Amino acid sequence: NSRMEVLSELLGGPFAPECRFVEVGVHLARLAFVLLSQHRRLRYIGVDPFEYDSELTAPESRANQLADLGLSEAAQLRSEVREGAE
Repeated sequence: NSRMEVLSELLGGPFAPECRFVEVGVHLARLAFVLLSQHRRLRYIGVDPFEYDSELTAPESRANQLADLGLSEAAQLRSEVREGAE
């Protein structure tokens, strides 16, 4: 079985009740895409504390991602992730 299949099974399959999944080290969010497309009731929190090669990530990327979430600084995101994981 693939990693995706194992995680999907651990989450209870596509008709499972609502649950939370936290991923640290999201990078391109491939795992998030697959899990969220299969589990409609999944609450996903993805955190990527790493900085990638500047050729792959535009300098304004961090600010844009925070703005997409309605946040102005990373500290707000850390707080929300902690609350969501509890």
